[in-house]
Amino acid sequence: MSTPSTSRAFRGVVSGATGRAVLVGAGLCLFISVAEPYSALVNFSTGFCADFITAAALVLFFLLVGGGNALMHRLRPAWALTTSELIVVFCMMIVACAIPTWGLTANLLPILSGVFYYAKPSNEWATLIHPHLPEWIVPREELLHRYFFEGLPKGENPWPYIAQWTRPLLCWSAFLLMLYLVMICLMVLIRRQWVNNERLLFPLNVVPLEMVGTEGRRDWPGRAFFTHKLMWLGFAVAFLLNTWNGFAHYIPFLSRLNLTASYSIFRGTTWTGLVLSFPVVGFVYFINTDVAFSVWFFHLVDRGINGFMGITGYQGIKGKIEVFCDTVPIISHASMGAMIALVLFTLYGARRHLQSVFRKALHGDPTVDDGEEPLSYRGAVWGVILGVLFLTGWLRASGMPVWMALLFQFGMFVIYLGLTRIIAEGGFGFCRAECIPPIFVLHGVPAHWFSPAAIVALGPTYAYAADIRTIVMTSALHGFKLAEATHTRLRGLFWPLMLACALALGGSLVATLYYAYTKGGATFQDHGWFFNGMPTVASWKVVEEKLRDLPEWSNSLARWWATGFGAALMFFLLFMRQRFLWWPLHYLGMPIAGTYVVRQIWFSVLLGWAVKGLILKYGGIRLFRRLKPLFLGFIMGQLMCAFVWAVVAFATGERTSMGIWIGVP
Repeated sequence: MSTPSTSRAFRGVVSGATGRAVLVGAGLCLFISVAEPYSALVNFSTGFCADFITAAALVLFFLLVGGGNALMHRLRPAWALTTSELIVVFCMMIVACAIPTWGLTANLLPILSGVFYYAKPSNEWATLIHPHLPEWIVPREELLHRYFFEGLPKGENPWPYIAQWTRPLLCWSAFLLMLYLVMICLMVLIRRQWVNNERLLFPLNVVPLEMVGTEGRRDWPGRAFFTHKLMWLGFAVAFLLNTWNGFAHYIPFLSRLNLTASYSIFRGTTWTGLVLSFPVVGFVYFINTDVAFSVWFFHLVDRGINGFMGITGYQGIKGKIEVFCDTVPIISHASMGAMIALVLFTLYGARRHLQSVFRKALHGDPTVDDGEEPLSYRGAVWGVILGVLFLTGWLRASGMPVWMALLFQFGMFVIYLGLTRIIAEGGFGFCRAECIPPIFVLHGVPAHWFSPAAIVALGPTYAYAADIRTIVMTSALHGFKLAEATHTRLRGLFWPLMLACALALGGSLVATLYYAYTKGGATFQDHGWFFNGMPTVASWKVVEEKLRDLPEWSNSLARWWATGFGAALMFFLLFMRQRFLWWPLHYLGMPIAGTYVVRQIWFSVLLGWAVKGLILKYGGIRLFRRLKPLFLGFIMGQLMCAFVWAVVAFATGERTSMGIWIGVP
């Protein structure tokens, strides 16, 4: 239980949320919201906001701490940002990274416009889907959608077309900002349990913490990191190897270094990837070896099961592999059960802390101290309650009945909380869930419970509840942990994070619309996923299929059995991990190891796991600590290489990938 005496732990904290820190953070958030869509969509150079590692924030923080702020510390020390101010800036940036592309915007706008642009007589979307779309969700003007995908005629002004999106995007902004508010409030409620009571490791925070260092009171923050020769050695290896591919793109006689490959296995019934990613190897160095082992072990188990089913024809559960589920239905739903079990187990373990939180929030218990939380417990509890009520009402207005809106939110927040726990405890920044909320809902109840409008209402949810590779919730929690680790006052952090959400949302929506109308969205990524696959393969294609033929209840019941089996297996792994020190298999890999993301980088995970194991076995903890800068250099070397070639692509007008990836191709 938290008491006023806990405030002693916060002696010496510094308020980093100064006016200049928030101003710098706001400017960088706006930059991310405008530059990231251009880089990932228009230039197709790389995606810096694709995963939980928040690469855009790390790159800009690297330049800020080691460049601009270091120079300012030498020229005008009083103007240089302190460590706490730098942490506030970084916290705002990692929250902003969760919105511009994979996190939301690059999904949302093509889904909304694509339902009209890709409608044709053969798919009958005009009769199946359009009548059930509320007018306030998406504008109906035909030219608006055609120009969004094909670009405006030369010389025509895009702003009148962008203005026609005002009403629907204001409605969407209200929903999304409330969703982000609920996410942050949930992290306020759980923060002390995970950070102080359970002391989760937060391995992703190692890089920014090492950048600012601990000697900032006497010298400029980050001096030890930026002057370490071993860090620059790792940086050079990763930077130069990947730079070769950048030069090979412009110089025809240079052969590219192929650092990625895909292989068909089990007679071509399934596939897996072999990717050498220095950031993945670097991050794996800072996570527990048993966590890394569980990820690649469960991945190989998943590939084996998929291969067996592909060869024998036995599926266990009828149905195809759904988009973003990435594996056979029986494993996908078992993984959802594992995610539910993980969240329930986590909440049960936090029961005493949550009891004290609600005593403070509802009864004002003076023995519970929330003075150093980002938001008062009362504010956070009511933020969650009122936020969920608003989200339920909004989803109800979009076409979902109340029961369906609640079931959908249950699945969505289970995945959000589960992924946040996996990343905070295990540090695995490249992952997503093996089942998604829309599929969980569609296969969860008898078909006759759904109306056409309810099924159509699930289409837009693919923008924020399907390809979940980065979310505001995880960024907010890591920001809270960073603030505490650097003695930065948490109380001033809530509103800067909400400001970061608003700026990233508004900036990325306007920027993506502008790029689409001036250049033509269908030309982005070589007619790639966001503007083609997302509306035609994922969201509206799934809606069309389910409108025509929903699964029988017997099939849905089989999926619930798979969900129950996955939950039971996860509880077993949790029990064994908690009770027996000798138990070798960590539970964190089970809910995520079968996804496309892990399929691409499992080999780098295996490589990082093997290297770390050998270092610990033959050099011990002393050698492990001495080599930390080398692996930090691996991470930042490849990230900065990708950034440099993204700038080159922007300057030269190139619109093709140079094959320089920061994690997942």
